Amino acid sequence: MSKQKGARIERWFANKLIDIFPGVRRNFYTQTRSGGRDMENTGAFSFECKGGKSYKSKMIRKILDQAEAEAEGKWAVGLVKPDREAAYAVMPFDDFVEILAIMKSEGIL
Repeated sequence: MSKQKGARIERWFANKLIDIFPGVRRNFYTQTRSGGRDMENTGAFSFECKGGKSYKSKMIRKILDQAEAEAEGKWAVGLVKPDREAAYAVMPFDDFVEILAIMKSEGIL
């Protein structure tokens, strides 16, 4: 991914998270020199931003589509445990932002 494309994706995510983390910004200087996290001023979160065609996964999309189809008004989350790797969760970004907003309103963030 080109640096410009990566920067554009990082800005897109930062703009979507600015209501939750008012001081959020791209971590341009440290990231360029030492490969640090992609965004600064995100509280307890360390975000790595990825986007573009190479990150389009039919398998992950299928998991999310199934979770969303069965959500019935609840947050859709796919839980994944790859063989011999750490488990992880995937969820629609808008749902994640909604959870963050609730956490912020409750004083958790």
